[in-house]
Amino acid sequence: MPISLQIADPTAAASVIAGYCWLSHLSFDFLNQTARFVYLVHRDEAASYANKQPLATIELNVGPEGKPAVLTMITPEVPYQPAQYEPITGNLISPEVPYQPPTYGEPVLVPAVPSFQELIMQNIETYQALKTAVYAFALTQPQFAGGTIV
Repeated sequence: MPISLQIADPTAAASVIAGYCWLSHLSFDFLNQTARFVYLVHRDEAASYANKQPLATIELNVGPEGKPAVLTMITPEVPYQPAQYEPITGNLISPEVPYQPPTYGEPVLVPAVPSFQELIMQNIETYQALKTAVYAFALTQPQFAGGTIV
């Protein structure tokens, strides 16, 4: 299932094309809870099937810990400041400023990346189907002769 992706055309100045992007590598490391996805972006479908050099390679990595989205800061954090008084007269110089946490909103600068477990659980039916196919394939090979899925 390819992706149409807007990408700069390196052969033409200031030109953007709808590139043809497909997943070329996918690996899961269940021991270390990591996943790696490598996508190749070609000029078009014909260039992809002709095995032409891709215009770009996009790699996405998922680890055991997710990464939260980075959002645009709307208001910065305001630290707590106690009221200040003139030492001799006791007159108020500046009022107390309560702590105010920063606020964030759209747009998303960097989208969130799920943890490995979140990625699997969000796609559990697909993962289970893939797992069934992978183990069934293994049992067709001589290295697994006599083996059974338990």
